Amino acid sequence: MQRSRNTISMRPLWIILSILFILTPAYAGNSHLYLQIYQPEREEILLKVPVSVGDRFQLRYTHSSDLTPIVDHFVIVGPDKIILEEEEFLWYGSGLEFQSTENARVILDGHRTRVLLNRHFTYIPIRVGRVAGHLVKINNRSIPLLSLTGGGEPVWIRIVNDNVPEQKRWNR
Repeated sequence: MQRSRNTISMRPLWIILSILFILTPAYAGNSHLYLQIYQPEREEILLKVPVSVGDRFQLRYTHSSDLTPIVDHFVIVGPDKIILEEEEFLWYGSGLEFQSTENARVILDGHRTRVLLNRHFTYIPIRVGRVAGHLVKINNRSIPLLSLTGGGEPVWIRIVNDNVPEQKRWNR
C-alpha cells in the first residue's frame, strides 16, 4: 500500500517535469536566434538582428545588367535554415526564372512576375553590388548592405543560434 500511494502522488510531478523537458528546447533554441550579416573573408559579424522561427525577410536589389528591380522573399526555418519562397521582378533579366518547372511556378501578376520557389539555404552568399542597392528588410528595418561594407565585398546572410559555438557552426 505504501508504495502505491507514493507512486500515485509522484505522478503529477513527473507529468509536469516531462512537459517542461519537452517544451524547454523549443523555447531555448528560439530565444537566441539571430539574422547575421557576416563578412567571411574578415570573419566579422557586420550586423545581428534578433529573429524567430517563421519570421520573414526580403532582399531587394537591382539586376546588374537588365536593371529590373528584384525582391527575394525568405522565411526563417531555424539555425542555418532559410527558404527562398518567392522572387518577384518587373521584367525578365538574365538568370531569372522565365517559365514554370517542377521546382518553380511562374505567375504573371499584372505588371510584375512572381516566381514561387522552395529553395533551401544554410546561408545566402551575396557580393555587395556597387550600384545594385542591396537592401535587407527585416522586422520593420531596412538595412542597405553598402552601409555595412564596401561594394564588391562578399557577405553571407545567415541565421544563427548564439547557444552554438561559432567553430562548430562554420567549420568549412
